[in-house]
Formats: sequence, structure tokens, C-alpha cells
Amino acid sequence: MNFVVYKTNTLKAAKNRIEELLKAVSRSDIDSPHIVIVPDRASLAAERSMLAAVGGSFNIQVFTFNRYAGLIAPETLKPLSGQMAVLEMMKVIEQNADRLVCFSGAGNTEGFARKIYDVISLLKYNRISPEKLLCACDDKALSLKLKDIALVYSAFQASVENRYLDSADKLETLLNAVGSSEQVKKSVYYIYDFDGLSVQEEAIVESLVRYSRGVYAACAAGAGYMYSNEFYASLNRIAAKTGGCREINVREDGSEVLSAREKALLFGTVDKPAPLPREEFTLVSAADAEEEVFFLASYIDGYVRKGGRYRDVKVVVSDVDEYRNAIRRYFSLFDIPFYLDEKYSLDSHALCRFVSDFFRMKRADMRLDYVLPVVKNYFFGAEEKDVFLFENFCLKYNFGYDFSRFDLGGDEPEETREAAERVRERLCRLSQTEVPAKATVAQYVNVVRELVRRNDLYGRLEELASRLEKNAPDYYAKFSVQVDEKLDSVLEELVQTAGGLFADVEKFLGFFSAAASDVSVSILPLYADCVELSNLDKSLRHDIKALAVLGANEGKLPAKRSDTALLNDANLAALMKNGMRVAPDAATLGKNDRQSVAMLLLEPEDRLYVSYRNTDSDGGGLKPSSFVRTLQKVHTRPDGSVAEAERRPDFGVHSRRCAVYGALERGACGLPTADEIAAAGLADELKKFLCAYTPDITLDNGRRLFFRSGAASVTRIEEFYKCPFRHFLSKGGLMLKEREEARLKPTDLGSIIHDCLEKFVRFIMAHGAESADESVMRRIFDGVTDGDRYKAVQRDRLSRHNLIRLREESVKTGMEIKAQLLDSEFFPVECEAEFGPHAAFPAPSFNVGEGAEIRFRGKIDRIDRCRNKFIIIDYKRGQSVFKEKELYAGVKLQLPVYLKVVRDALGLEPAGFFYKKLSNDFVKSDFKEFGGRVVDDTETLCELDAAFRRSGASSRLNVRLNKNGTVSRQSKTALTRAQLDAYVNYAWRMIEQAGREMADGNACQSPYEDACEYCEFSAVCDFGDLSGRQVRCVNGAVTAETLENEGVNGQ
Repeated sequence: MNFVVYKTNTLKAAKNRIEELLKAVSRSDIDSPHIVIVPDRASLAAERSMLAAVGGSFNIQVFTFNRYAGLIAPETLKPLSGQMAVLEMMKVIEQNADRLVCFSGAGNTEGFARKIYDVISLLKYNRISPEKLLCACDDKALSLKLKDIALVYSAFQASVENRYLDSADKLETLLNAVGSSEQVKKSVYYIYDFDGLSVQEEAIVESLVRYSRGVYAACAAGAGYMYSNEFYASLNRIAAKTGGCREINVREDGSEVLSAREKALLFGTVDKPAPLPREEFTLVSAADAEEEVFFLASYIDGYVRKGGRYRDVKVVVSDVDEYRNAIRRYFSLFDIPFYLDEKYSLDSHALCRFVSDFFRMKRADMRLDYVLPVVKNYFFGAEEKDVFLFENFCLKYNFGYDFSRFDLGGDEPEETREAAERVRERLCRLSQTEVPAKATVAQYVNVVRELVRRNDLYGRLEELASRLEKNAPDYYAKFSVQVDEKLDSVLEELVQTAGGLFADVEKFLGFFSAAASDVSVSILPLYADCVELSNLDKSLRHDIKALAVLGANEGKLPAKRSDTALLNDANLAALMKNGMRVAPDAATLGKNDRQSVAMLLLEPEDRLYVSYRNTDSDGGGLKPSSFVRTLQKVHTRPDGSVAEAERRPDFGVHSRRCAVYGALERGACGLPTADEIAAAGLADELKKFLCAYTPDITLDNGRRLFFRSGAASVTRIEEFYKCPFRHFLSKGGLMLKEREEARLKPTDLGSIIHDCLEKFVRFIMAHGAESADESVMRRIFDGVTDGDRYKAVQRDRLSRHNLIRLREESVKTGMEIKAQLLDSEFFPVECEAEFGPHAAFPAPSFNVGEGAEIRFRGKIDRIDRCRNKFIIIDYKRGQSVFKEKELYAGVKLQLPVYLKVVRDALGLEPAGFFYKKLSNDFVKSDFKEFGGRVVDDTETLCELDAAFRRSGASSRLNVRLNKNGTVSRQSKTALTRAQLDAYVNYAWRMIEQAGREMADGNACQSPYEDACEYCEFSAVCDFGDLSGRQVRCVNGAVTAETLENEGVNGQ
């Protein structure tokens, strides 16, 4: 008998039987080939297994049907990739759109083209021609659908005829070649590991039985299987057509445990539980995917430390894409070498992104936001630091579109200008490659080839791979060495398939991206000893000692098959009734998947680890898969108890990093960890990690960091009180700052008005208030904004408009200051008055501990004087209201401290301090009012505002007289002199306290009230991410009397 079928109970037993046959083969008889045929997902494992079983052999080879077709029937036509077929299909649909009936409204989209190509491929695998399809069914609605499919099918076949071969065509050529092949006539064939065979594959095996020396097939099948016997059914159909077969039953019972598991999984019966200890059957329930992978990594680490090998562990994942990031993070945390069985799409490589970004840059006429992705790409060839400085330079001076020269930025540091110029010159050379707005696909392909040639992109690709390989084995390096060949192939296929089509840039990029995305590069494992992870349908192994199943959730493993094809299961059933077999349908695929899971769980020799999660990535609830419950029934614990899923399994402390992570996790749950931390000697290391989780951050050498210049400003002290952590990140500590852009920000508006008012008040001091008219302020404004910085700003339309409005606002503000001075006996004596080391005013100092003195420095916007009295005025674009509560909290200390500086330096008597609001926010409002505090002295109030002298009330100062002639306290603006002194004393005490805390390294995440709302560092601060944290606030009312008591008590 030329056809032998081995009927076994498991896939592993089937593989073992084939290996026993091959061991008996004479390896010296090279004229008698022995060909092993397996499905794609089993080919790598089969090659390894055969090598281990029979050693080196010249006459035993492992193939898939497709690969064997290349040997028996060498290709004379170009292979058609899936995406090229879709592009060809789109062209066919467009040419026949007016003849479609059922699908007339589907549209010629890539998605529809792919769906109809999938249906046509299914028909070809089942050897159904367009002509057969037309007479396949009497149902009217289905007939219309079949007619459209047959129309497109026939047109597609005509379009690719004598040009391309797709996968189904390759199998057809193999089938046609078998009968006349001398290779086949002297070969023996061994087939196993299939779920089932397509009609095409059945016909091929049938021909092999007829023409070869023999065919041996091994399958896992049994009467009463709950799932699938599809492969066995295929073999029976082949036997019926070829005169029968010799069927041999071969059963491998294995251990009692596996026998019990087999009955439960394949037949649904549990006669007697097979107890297993936790080490041999581990079941874990995790909150989410992150936690699930962490537990698995901890388990694998413990397994290896007890003598296991990484390569003995096989991990099957419900969906690699869902778990990929967590796997890479936590396996690295445990230093676990691993191989993630996935394919890299060509369009994900930096070279393909560079090509696409270059085309988009040219289409956008070199707009900066399209230029930046190009210059940041490795294949642009610029130094990383140069690109960083180039980006800063362009954003600051609003460069874009025209990069022929940089006409602004002459005041920038030489390093910045030179770096920006190097990138600009390289960019100009790159942009010499022209990209037409519309062209044929072939012409666009020539542009890509010219871009690659002129810029030696393949040379840079080789350098990239070589550099990555020098550091360590790298998947991206292995990926990169194949990119040039793959890209050339994609370009050639584009020309052959759609070269004559006219397209614009975006449509061409759609073709290019789609074609590149369909080209996948597989990478072999980089390490001999590593954990292999894959989806259920990606790999099949039979040498598993420890099996781990990740994501064992209902609907996830096995995945739920959707019946959404253009020909659904009901359509296929209708065709079957008419004698036309079209397989597999979605229901059969689902059965095959469940069979695969059952067979997988029968593979491990030593250990089985199964985990599931309780929540999906979108937050929805998940249930464990049905096979989890089956395993719990068949595998109780040795004491007879149920093997419950562990929610927080402890596999021991296996590494220092793991111990720190575990302590953090348990600490976050409120569990005591002090003893464990002390025992492991992890206190210092854990403290570093905890800095990211606790608001209590203390830095070493705070004095050297925060007071490295030996001086401090009031603004910095206020920033410290608003939030010590923000102060640490900003100018006070790490000196981080936002990137400058050629846009008007609120701080820019304030700076412009400040500069204008300083010059305007100086003009008044020199020429008198009467001479200061609107034209003076306009000239000042034009001078202030006449620099490269503001020339760049005016390239932006919105910023240019805001500058025009700001110019008028500055005029209004200037006229209000003029009116105020004309109504006051106080007159400016200083503008932008600096105090500090080497400044006009002496600098006060404060002690920060251990005898260290810190000098104070700052700049006072304006000092007005009348005889022996003075006031301080600070220009504010934002909030200009003074609140005692903010002084009490330390976030508004500036004005009382400035009073102290001037009082101590000049020996004058302070009369008050005020904020002068600069902005009316471009709307009509009264912004004449000064926000601040003033002494309740009637004479001083009359000197400050003539309106008060005339009417006993001042809207500008917000004070008025009572009927008895005393100053009203209703507005809270007027203070006694003792209270004003108390404000000054309290502010200085807060300065000294902040100085000591800063010197001690206080960088706590402790924001005051709404400090987080507009913080530029929110992206690097987790204060708002963790529960239980509260902002600082001052509870209760704070009045002048409160501060007077504090000031007196603190003296």
C-alpha cells in the first residue's frame, strides 16, 4: 500500500511516529529523497526536531507546500504579494465598476479590494473557477453576489495572466507538475501537524500518493473528539480516491496526568482528577496585561534559578500586539532573553518613513512641521545635536518654506548659528530632488530611486546595521540588512502593477505605504537559550518542557472568529448544498482553534503555567477561558482542594531590581515592607525609586544647587513656595525651560509692556509728564519690537495681529500712567531699580544655616517719591489684586520685600505698595485701579491722588473717608503703619525660612492651590496621577490683624 495513515491521540504522538520512520531511513541513499511536509507555523520547529532526531542528512528535507512548489515547479512568473494583488484588484474593480450590481455601492477602497481578493483566494484554494461560480446557486440574492464576484474574479485572472503567480497559483503549478516530475517519482513523503487540508492541498497529496514511492501521514484524531477531525477527514477523502490506505492506530498514553488532561480537553470527561502541586500547575489571575506579564516574568526567572533553561519555556500569547510592550519591559527587568515571534513590516523601518516624510515635505512646500520629521530621521545624516539646535533656531525665528538662507538670528551663540547652518545646507541639497504634484506611479518610483541614489541611503542603511550589531545582537539590525532588497522589490512591483496610473503625491504614498506594509521581514532568534513567545497560530513545537499560556480569556484564546467575509458561512453552506465544497468556513476555523489549544495543553513535559486577566485594555471586564475551568476540574491540589487562581503570586525575590519593584508594588498597596527591605539591604536603592512615588523629595547639596551663584531673588522664593518641585526643575535648580518659538506668549506681552513703560517713565522723568503724549509711546513701542526676535514673530499672522493690538494697549497704559502722575505729588525717581551685589541699591542678605550668607538681588519696576515718603509700583499683566492669604502662604512676597530694600537703602518712610495692571485683555474695562496697600494717613492719601483731596475718595487707590474724617477700612486697602511694618517683617521671615529649606534640599511635590493648572512641567510630574495627594492651601481668613500678630511675634 502506497498510502499509510497513522492515527494518533496527540500531535506530539504524530510527530514522534514520523520521526521513528525517518530514523530508519538510510542516510547514505542520496538518490531517494525523503520529504517532510508541514504547515508554515511548524516549519522551523520541524527542522530543529528532525535535526535532533536523525542528525545531519542529505536525503531528508523539511518543506511547506509552497516551498516545495518552488523546488518541483520553479517559478517562471513573478510572485504576486498580497498587497500587490490588492492594488491590482483596485485597478480591476475601477475598470469594471459600471458592471457591478450587488457591490455597486461598495466603492473602490483598499478595504473592499482586500475583502474580495480574500474571497477569490479562498475560491482558488478550493479549485473553483469563475465559470463554476456562475452556476453554483439558485438563490437570487446570493446569485447576484456570486455574479459580481465571478466578474471581478475573471477580470483579475485575465489581468495577472502570464505576469504573476500568487500563492494559490503556485500550488496549482505544483499540482500540475507532480505527475511528470522525476523528483516526485523517487521520493517518499511524510505529512503531519496539519489542522486540515484545502481542496488544492488534498489534490496535491492525492497526486503524490499516485506518483511517488509512498506517502506517510500522521494525524491526531479520535471518535468522540469535541472539536475537529478535519485533517483525518481529508486523508480519508484522499484514500477513497486512490484505492484506500493502510490505517495504523498509534497511541501514546504518557503519564496519568496527561491522560486525564487528554480526556478532559478532547472528550469533555473527568473520571478522576489528577492532582498536581503548584510547581507543576500554576494558575494566575491578574488585574491587567501589565500585571499578568510581570507575574509571568517572575515565574520564568524562578524556574531558571531552580535549574531550568530559558529555551525550555514556550509562551503562547492570546495576542502578541496587546502584550508586546509589557513583555519587553518586564522581561528586560528580569534580564530574561526572549524571542518574540513577530514579523517586522517594511513600512515601519526608518528608511521607508524617510522616503514618505520627504514626499510629504515637498508636497507641503517645505513647511517646518513637515521638515522636522525629515531632519530628525537617521537617514537625513545630520548630527543629533545639530538637529536639536536647528529646530530651536527655526522655531524661535519662525523659519519655514524658504530655507535658502537664514536672515535673522545674528545675535544667537556661534555654536547655534553654525549648527543650524549645517542642517540648512544639507536640507537644501536634499530638497534638490524634485517631486511633481501629479505623475504616473512609475515616475514617482523613479523619484524614490533618485532620492536613494543621490543621498546614498543604502550606504547609510549598511552603516546603521553595522553600528547596531557592534553593540549587541539586535533585531533592528537584522531587519535593516534586508531592507534595501525588500524596498527595491516593492518599487519594482509598484511599477509592474500600477506604473501607468496617474496619481498625486498623497495617492502615490498610499500605494507605497500599502505595498511596504504588506512586506514582512521575519527575524530568527538571536540567542540559542531564550524564551520563545508567539501567538497560537504562529508556531508549533513538540519539545516543550514548561508551557506558559498568557491571556487565557474567553474570546481571546482561542480568538473568536468573526463571520464577516463577503461570502459568509451561510453562503458557503448554500454552495455546499449545490455540491460545491468551499472550506474552511469561520465555524470550522473556530473548531480548529479550540483543537489547537487542547493539543497545545497536552505538550508540556514538566510544567504548565496559565494566566488570565480581569480587565481589557479599554477597561471592560474579562472572564477566564473555558479550558481554564476544565484544567481546574482535572488538576486538583494533592490535598484534594481546588487549584484556585492566585491573585498576587509570590515566586520569590530573584533579583535586586525585581526586589525593589516588588517592594514598591506592595508599598503602594499599603502592606508593610520595612523588614523585607532591611533584610535585603535595599533601603537606599528603594528610596531612589520612591522619589517617583512620594511627595517627600530631599536633595543632597541643596545649597550648592539652589544658591550656586551666592544670590537669590524674591521671584525664586515665591516660585519655591508655589511648589518646591517646580522650583527644582526650573530656574532655581535644573534650569529647564520651554523651547522658544516665534509666537507671542503671555510672558512676551508682559515683557514688551514692561520695556515700553520703563522707557516711557524715563522720558517723563527727563521731560515732564505734560510732554509724554501718545506719539512718544508709539515710538517707544516700535523701538522695543524692532529686533530679530520680533521680526520673526511678525511672520506669524496671529502674532502680528496681537502686536498691533498690544501697541494700542501700551498707549492706553502710558496715558493712564501720565494721568496718574499728573494727579499725584509723588513722582518717579527710579525705574527698573536693581539691588544686589554691584547694583545701585545695597543687597540685603539672609542666613541659610551653618554661617552661610546669601545675598539678595532683584529689580524694582518703579519707585515714586514725595519728600521723605515713597511707594513701590510693580507692573502686572495678570492678576493685580493683593491678597493677605497669598502673602501668608509665601507666594506673594515681592512688594513688602521691596519696601524693606528701599527703606533700608534710602532711609525713607514707606507709604505703600501697589500692583499696576497693564492689560485690559483687549476688552473694555477699568484698569486704572492700583491693587495694593497704603498707610491710612490722610495727608499721604491726598498727596497720592488729587481726587482724594477734592472729594475724600479715590477710585484709583480704592479708599475713601468716613463721615467722621477717618479712613474707611471697608476696602481693606488702608493699613496702619504698624501693620505695614508687620507685612514687611513677615515677608522677610518667609524669605529666611525658604532659604533654609532650599539649602536643606527641599524639592517636594507640594503645590499651593492651583499651581498645577498652568505648570509647564506637568508631563514629568506624577502629583496628579496618584490618589491621596492634596494641594497646600491656607484655611480660614487671613487679615491685616493676622499678619500684624505674626509680624510682632516673629520679631
